[in-house]
Amino acid sequence: MGSAERIRHVAWLLVPQAAWSPGLTADSLRQSAGCGTVISHHCEILLRSLAGGTAERTGASARLLASAEACGQARQAWLRAARGWNRVTTDTRGVISPAAAEAADLALWTGRLAYAGPGWTLERGPSQAIRPPEALASRPGDLRIVVAAVHHACETVAQVAAADHQQIRTAAAAGRLLVPTRSLPDTFDIPHPFAPAPAGRVGQVLDGYRDAATASTRATAAVARVAAAVRAPSQTLTAARAAAQAGSHSPVATDGGRPAAEPARVRHGSWDAGGPVQRILQDLGVISTSALQRAAAIDQAGEQLILDNAPAADIPGRRSVTPNLSRSTGTAEVVNHMLASGNPRALAILRPPLPAPEQEAEAEP
Repeated sequence: MGSAERIRHVAWLLVPQAAWSPGLTADSLRQSAGCGTVISHHCEILLRSLAGGTAERTGASARLLASAEACGQARQAWLRAARGWNRVTTDTRGVISPAAAEAADLALWTGRLAYAGPGWTLERGPSQAIRPPEALASRPGDLRIVVAAVHHACETVAQVAAADHQQIRTAAAAGRLLVPTRSLPDTFDIPHPFAPAPAGRVGQVLDGYRDAATASTRATAAVARVAAAVRAPSQTLTAARAAAQAGSHSPVATDGGRPAAEPARVRHGSWDAGGPVQRILQDLGVISTSALQRAAAIDQAGEQLILDNAPAADIPGRRSVTPNLSRSTGTAEVVNHMLASGNPRALAILRPPLPAPEQEAEAEP
């Protein structure tokens, strides 16, 4: 599942740049949400098909049906998130991010696994014959491979939901979310075609992505139980997620910057994507919980060292070096992970300064 791994990596790269990057667009976020909807639907199809086939002889049928139901709920949540972009846009448009492009590839790949017709494309949609269970798992070991593929896909859409939620929250704080002026009440006297999105609409978009992250995380957990039951090779994902949660100590922040009293179902998601050292071990196939926990501790120690030695955010006239931090992929990954933690000091130090008002006026869409 190389495509799934690439998405999980690149989805977080735009997060530290969301306040200023032209790569953050409503087009990209809408496409990613649409792909999250489609991928979740394909996972549901695959799991239901497996439940009616060879899985009956392995005792995994009930778990497969439960996980299929969870994927169906994730599909509905992603659909609501995608519809949120019907009333909101961004100050830059027309660009599709690498993460959104990769998401389309994963939607295509999972569709060709789910549907029987050769050469299936996204344009054909869901009105196609589903691949029968005997074609999905005709040989010993096929069940494990298909379950692993679904597991990777579910983990990926959960990561995308968390990363996109963080992007949108950062972009909203920078005033980058817009609405058509004609959609506002007459009391708003704004002589421009677009205006800053009201807090209520921003909240609706964020709520949609929060629900998509929660539902996708639940689906991933359900598929993880199937993977453990059939001994699928994707069990490494479960070990890595557990290690990331054990090493994380930063709560999800509210839009106001205060720690949120979120229920465990939200905190259990992919809000902590794991630092670079931890991800290297995962890429090497390490599944030892103790090793992954040590890697998480090393990542946290390095991030704390950066925060302890970075210049204070409120020093007058200090030159911002934040844009330069994204020139190196390795540096951007560290910065991304620090911003995703929700640490207010990391946000104050590493978030790029907002453009001057006259620059914003010139950039009016």
